[in-house]
Amino acid sequence: MPPKALPPAHHVDIDPSNSRPLGPPLKLTHAEELGAVMAYLTNLGANAMIPVSIDPTIPVDPQLILEFNTRSPRAREEVKSLVADTWAANPVVVISEVRSSRQPASKTVKAILEDLDLSPLPIEMDVDLRSDGERLRRLMYRLTRSKSVPIVLVGGKAIGTVDEFEKQHANGQLHKKILAAGTKIRAGKSKKMR
Repeated sequence: MPPKALPPAHHVDIDPSNSRPLGPPLKLTHAEELGAVMAYLTNLGANAMIPVSIDPTIPVDPQLILEFNTRSPRAREEVKSLVADTWAANPVVVISEVRSSRQPASKTVKAILEDLDLSPLPIEMDVDLRSDGERLRRLMYRLTRSKSVPIVLVGGKAIGTVDEFEKQHANGQLHKKILAAGTKIRAGKSKKMR
């Protein structure tokens, strides 16, 4: 009779900084993933690119874009703080194109935001000028459920289509969202503001 196989050993990963067991890998919500991706891109500056190893059609491994141990007991708190800080520092983000059939829509959105003279200025990412543009575009489509660019994020939430953006601008809702996100509108008291 062959010897009985031993049950598999229970493996526990240990945090080397404090010798405590690590928790399970962190799973991000769509909103957290969007905030984490924006934190990654905005914190690293103009040269930040979505890593080639990221498949934009599936959730991003948080360990690839976050600078802290995503299995630590405080990981969830750190993500919430990072996301809040990211949207506070970058309340308006525009994902757009400058050299394609979507250029007129992108120009419209950028012109409206420029006329509002926002502070801080919107972060603009032109996907057709970036080496990671197609990955970024597909990632943003998945995370925002948008089907085309431009994608305008205000306080971490997508505004919708260009028509919806223009409608919200005309009825004052865009202004309210921008102000609620912490951005100042420095343009003269426009009749569009309510």
